[in-house]
Amino acid sequence: MTKVRRSAQSDSEPAELRWYSTPYPYIGAALLVLITFDFLGRNNSTLKFGSLLFTFAYIIAVSLLVLRSAKDDGLVHALLIVLFPPYALFYVCAVNHDKSLIVLWLSGWVAIFALFLINPHWN
Repeated sequence: MTKVRRSAQSDSEPAELRWYSTPYPYIGAALLVLITFDFLGRNNSTLKFGSLLFTFAYIIAVSLLVLRSAKDDGLVHALLIVLFPPYALFYVCAVNHDKSLIVLWLSGWVAIFALFLINPHWN
């Protein structure tokens, strides 16, 4: 009979405390890709367009996550977000208690502001 060895890390810390099971490294990687596109896209219109496309895709993904979370809390929250988009700010900051969703939503706004602050002129 063969015994399976378990790593020392899996015995010492629970699964929810492992760094790769949290969304923060992935948010950091996405923002690092955006910063790279912005830096390299200052002289290259293709990378500038890639930065715009990446930011747009990131915002759509985060918006869908917020909408799904609102639907899980109640259909009224989801309808309010769809019909009155500023309600998303209230929902994310006051109604929702998931810190990772707050960080995702705020990083999306940081990405939008960074995109238009770094690239004010679209040639």
